[in-house]
Parts: sequence; C-alpha cells; structure tokens
Amino acid sequence: MESKPRVVAGEAPESDSEEEIKSKVQDTKGNTLTNPQGIVVAGEAPESDEENEDAGSVSSCASVASASSSASQNVKQASGRRSKGNEGPKYNSLLHKKLRERNISLHRNILELTSNTIHNATKELNGINQGLLRSQVTLQEAATSLHLLLSMATKLKDSLTVTVSLAAPFLPAAQHSP
Repeated sequence: MESKPRVVAGEAPESDSEEEIKSKVQDTKGNTLTNPQGIVVAGEAPESDEENEDAGSVSSCASVASASSSASQNVKQASGRRSKGNEGPKYNSLLHKKLRERNISLHRNILELTSNTIHNATKELNGINQGLLRSQVTLQEAATSLHLLLSMATKLKDSLTVTVSLAAPFLPAAQHSP
C-alpha cells in the first residue's frame, strides 16, 4: 500500500500528529527545514482544536501575540513605504485597470445611492414634521376654543340661574302631571 499522503486542494488535514509536525519540509529555495513555523497573519486569531487550554498554550499565546505585533509593524512599514513613494498601482494589466475603474464606478454609485436615499428620507421626514406641527397648532386652537366655549357656557348657566331665581316669584308654579 502506498504511504504517500494525498493532499486535496482546499481541504485541511484531519489531524496533525507529532511525526507530521516534526517531519522535514523543504522551502521554496530547496533548503530542508527541520522545524517549520507558520506565518502569523495580522488580525487573525490563532486556531486550536482543543477546547481546554493548558499551561503550555499560555506561552504559545504570548509568542503568537509578539509575532502578530511584529507582523503588524511590518505591514505598517510596508504601507508607509508604499505611500511615501509616488508609485503607480502594483498591477498594471488591462484587467486590473478595468477592475479599478469598475470599483471606482461601483463606489461612486453606492455613495450616490445612499446619499439620494438619505436626502429623500430627510425630505419626507421634514414634510411629515411640518404636517405634525400644523396638526399641533390646529389642535391647540381647538382646545383654546373649547375652553372659551366652556367658560361662556358656565357664565350662561349662572345668568340663567340668577334670572330664574329672580323671576320665580312672578312665574306661576309649574305643576307636574303624574
């Protein structure tokens, strides 16, 4: 039976045994590496299959943190060099130029769409707000009118009470029929 491992593109190995980790690996220059190390990507969390971390993993976390901080410094330095030099884009093929043009166009269209949506929503909210203010003024005027009407009705009731009490001796008594 064949002992050569088969690697499927896009698939991660099921498990890493100690023999596989300590095996010799050749780099791109053809040199044999006895202890291969992974590359730490800035912003990526270290991956682990174990749920419970032991004391040994604390030191590995510290080394990962120091490696990630140095990697982020390298990224900052590389971006600083790129921004300092007025170099053109890294890739200048026709495909990349068209891709950049399409990305700029897409960015512009998204900004236009969002700004138009916000502008229209603002107009609509302002119109609704004006309608609410007009309704509030109308309601306040109606409340004031009702208050005045109640005051006049109370005065009319008092006047009728006084008139009836003064005119009672002169008016014949009303008789109620059973």
